[in-house]
Amino acid sequence: LRLQLRQLRDLARADAVQHVGVAAIDAGGRTGRVEQNGLDRRWRGTVRQVLPTPEVLNEVVLYNVLVDVDNRDRQLMNGMSTQVFFVLGEAKDALTVPTSALGRRRPDLDQDGTHAYELRVRDGDTLATSVVQIGLLSRQVAQARSGLTENDRIAIPKTAEARTAPRRGFF
Repeated sequence: LRLQLRQLRDLARADAVQHVGVAAIDAGGRTGRVEQNGLDRRWRGTVRQVLPTPEVLNEVVLYNVLVDVDNRDRQLMNGMSTQVFFVLGEAKDALTVPTSALGRRRPDLDQDGTHAYELRVRDGDTLATSVVQIGLLSRQVAQARSGLTENDRIAIPKTAEARTAPRRGFF
């Protein structure tokens, strides 16, 4: 993201939030962190506003988001490249599984506020497929809300197997 500062002290404008994610961002919501590329530093912020008029760049709809950030030391400057991570949900003391362990999505088995996925669980010397209800989901971990216990041993596909799987498209 390109950073534009209205006041060098406390407001950053994060450009280029894709339309598919912007609906989940609320004013007053937290940003998990703002990272400036090249600096080993993170800032926390609060969403002030999602600007209503998008830009279209290469057929991608992008929105601008105003984020309040404490920048008293003026380390963030206009035009800097940054990454902004938005906090869309939070769960404490949650049972989590690696996202890579999730199997086929099962929308026919979704429950209120969750998404159903197949998961391979070790049962003695064999693997059994079970359905797990997932709450919050990030790129790395998923919150298992039901269908799994803390003592279950899950199977995670080997990366070598994933690389040799047939692919579609141009890759």
